[in-house]
Amino acid sequence: MTRLVESFLGVRESSVSDSNDLVALKVSARTEPRRTAGAMAKLRQEGTPFRVEAVGAGASHQMLKAMILAQGMVAENGESVTWSLCFEDTFLKRDGIAGSLIAAKPVFR
Repeated sequence: MTRLVESFLGVRESSVSDSNDLVALKVSARTEPRRTAGAMAKLRQEGTPFRVEAVGAGASHQMLKAMILAQGMVAENGESVTWSLCFEDTFLKRDGIAGSLIAAKPVFR
């Protein structure tokens, strides 16, 4: 499952985590929103639960654009989606600084 998402997104292995049957799509400031939205639509089609995560302003902006694009993609199938957001304080190991993680989990109707 993780490999499928990695190849679809064109991201490194560390950008996708698959724990507790919930796939976490990690968005960066350089992530292409259309590819992320496509991955979200594909995961929805497969019935795989997922959430989208971003740390920082640029990554949050890319995540928001992907969420909007994904809404349009699932609307083509007659579904609607709302997003449940959560904010968590986190420590970025590689940079040695604290930051805020924004996570969004879709609710399909």
